[in-house]
Amino acid sequence: MDLISSQGLNLFDSPTGLQVSLVNGQNINMLDFYLIALVEIPYLNYLSSKNLGLDMNIQEKWLNETFTNSRAIFENKGCSTTLSKFTEVEVTKRRYKYICKMIKPYEAHIASEKGILEYKKKNYKDAMSFFSLALTNYSLLDLRKKQKIQSFLKE
Repeated sequence: MDLISSQGLNLFDSPTGLQVSLVNGQNINMLDFYLIALVEIPYLNYLSSKNLGLDMNIQEKWLNETFTNSRAIFENKGCSTTLSKFTEVEVTKRRYKYICKMIKPYEAHIASEKGILEYKKKNYKDAMSFFSLALTNYSLLDLRKKQKIQSFLKE
C-alpha cells in the first residue's frame, strides 16, 4: 500500500488548509486523506482476514465496507463522470482527479473479489456486475498503475 506509512506521513499548513504529504510524494488535503483511508483500512482488514483464513462472513463484511466506502467517494467526488454520458446519470461537474486515481485500483480489486464471492454463491448476475465494474475501473487506470496492480495481485 502506498498511502499510509507512519514514517512517511508529514503534516503541514498550506494556503488551502492542513495538508498531508503521502509516501509517494503527493500532497493532499486532510479530508481527502481520510476519505482514501476509509477505503484502504477496511481493505487491509479484508486482506488480513483472508490471509488468516478467517470465516467468509468476516471477510465479506470487510469487503462490503470497503466497497460501500469507495462507491460513496465515487458518487460524492464525481469520479464516475466517464460513464455518466452512457448511463445518463447526472454527476457533479467538479472533478477530484487525485482522489479518484487513488480509489480506482482498490475498487477494481474489491469489485473483482466481490464478483468471485457472488459467483461462488451462484448469484451470476451480481457477479457479472461486479466483474464489469472491476474491468471498467481497471481499464481507466494508466499503464504504470496497471503494472503495479498486476505485481500486487501476484503476491
